[in-house]
Amino acid sequence: MGFLGGFIQQHQNSLEIIALEEVIKVNETQFELDPSGTNREKLHRSQVELRKHLQREEEFWKRKAGMEWFKEGERNTKFFHTIVKGRRKRMRFTKQEDNEDFKLLKELPVVINDEMNEELQSMPTKEEVKRAVMGLNKVSAAGPHGMSGEFFQHNWDTTGEDIFNMVKAFFNGAEV
Repeated sequence: MGFLGGFIQQHQNSLEIIALEEVIKVNETQFELDPSGTNREKLHRSQVELRKHLQREEEFWKRKAGMEWFKEGERNTKFFHTIVKGRRKRMRFTKQEDNEDFKLLKELPVVINDEMNEELQSMPTKEEVKRAVMGLNKVSAAGPHGMSGEFFQHNWDTTGEDIFNMVKAFFNGAEV
């Protein structure tokens, strides 16, 4: 499967995850109002389906993580910190419980101030995306899409706008 096919398949899976999360919320509410066997079964089926899609997404990211993106390991760039931040945001806690685990978190030192955090969350510029692409390892093995860093660097004039638009879409909530 080529790069575009893998991207489309992952995007569809992500949309299904979002839809299933909404279905589960509705099924939970229905079960709370009427704890019948039918409502319990509907809730259970939707949870099983969500787990299946989450496992598929996890496998996608495991394959993606195995790729060698940079010549000397992962570079410390604003662009890639923001990608990680976006993933963490999707996996954040939705409900804070008052227990011992959260008391420990309060004792952690603050490493990133508000200004740094704001910068990490901002949309990267086209120039920042280009610098990240130009920093890719040229001689690494091709990824699942069949293209190496050298391909994207050599064809930046042709592909740059599409890559930048894909990055913008990701920062606006789309799955890549």
